[in-house]
Amino acid sequence: MLAPCRATYGRATAIYVEGAATTRRDKLIEVSTTVASEGFVNALGLRLEAGREFTTRDDTTATHAMVISRRLATQLWPGKDPIGQRARLGAVDGKEMIVIGVVGDAKFENIGPASQARLYVSLRQRYRDWQSLVIHTKGDPAAMLPSLRAVISSIDPSLPVFGATTMERSVVSGFSTSRSAAGIAGFFGVLALLISSVGLYAVVASGVAERTRELGVRVALGATPREVMQFVMRGGGKLGAIGLVIGLAGAVVVARLMSSLLYGLSPTDPITFASIPVALAVVVLLATYIPARRAVKLDPIAALRSD
Repeated sequence: MLAPCRATYGRATAIYVEGAATTRRDKLIEVSTTVASEGFVNALGLRLEAGREFTTRDDTTATHAMVISRRLATQLWPGKDPIGQRARLGAVDGKEMIVIGVVGDAKFENIGPASQARLYVSLRQRYRDWQSLVIHTKGDPAAMLPSLRAVISSIDPSLPVFGATTMERSVVSGFSTSRSAAGIAGFFGVLALLISSVGLYAVVASGVAERTRELGVRVALGATPREVMQFVMRGGGKLGAIGLVIGLAGAVVVARLMSSLLYGLSPTDPITFASIPVALAVVVLLATYIPARRAVKLDPIAALRSD
């Protein structure tokens, strides 16, 4: 096993930084915070970009230290070296903290949204009695879970161990809500496609029925079956094209609104927006082809006699 650490998640800390932009009246900035022990950089798979991480010397007797993400460094001290910069905890006159390191941006609570600005503080200086044990292992991490439980039990048999999992399983679990939403959206998307296909077919077929006499006249005047079919399908194609343009415009708007649910994909993914129109064009073709074939088979005499 390599690089164990203890950490807490899901907390926010209000800090004061002189000159930093904020909309709050108390001039504080609320930042997502991780309370971590030494070794957290390697254990969490972070990249130390500048300075150092926590050590055993960062305890209650030392100046309070903080490690910040690159995004937070850019937000608080744009164009400046963040190492050595100072902030105050919880109030303008709160406890002073000093930046000792900068790490790369990372995602914690959510996988999809962009990485948040994050503050890391030393567990030895801000102790929390609820913690997560994070261990970076060699080999299969799932195979080591029983050994870890046994080690913890040997230290304190009364200490409960729950929520033990691997990073891979945690990531898969993080996608479960998005996958369910995607499945539901896909089902209703297919249903909408079927309904629109039936509706388009009904409109074109109704148009053919209403224009029976006109089609009969065209055939009587020498229109070939191919020309009649093109005439009917052209009308249906126009309806489909109008719907396709409106639908694509709406899809772009909705995709941007749902961009937070996407991971690894652009809200205007070119493959998706290229394949969907092709699929819809095939649906339009099939929905107009059947009424067009019926129009080709019209008897001109019967058509002219129809009301």
